[in-house]
Amino acid sequence: MQNAKNKEELLEAGITHVVNCCAAKCANYFPDLFKYLSLELKDTPEFDLSSYLLLAAEFIQKALDIDGKVFIHCNQVKSSPLTR
Repeated sequence: MQNAKNKEELLEAGITHVVNCCAAKCANYFPDLFKYLSLELKDTPEFDLSSYLLLAAEFIQKALDIDGKVFIHCNQVKSSPLTR
């Protein structure tokens, strides 16, 4: 999550878009500089994030279509796209 707060690092990497997977806990730090997709996902092994995958994929594809670069961040990377 620290990289999401590092404006210089994001700009140096050429980031134009950010997928914020932890919007409930983490603000969109630089909405004037980057386009955000804010998702309030729960970062637990039980959370089924499959219903968000298409939305995220479309956001990422639109960024790539205009030669953008996407940064994706979350808390602990514990969520699973598989339904249990």
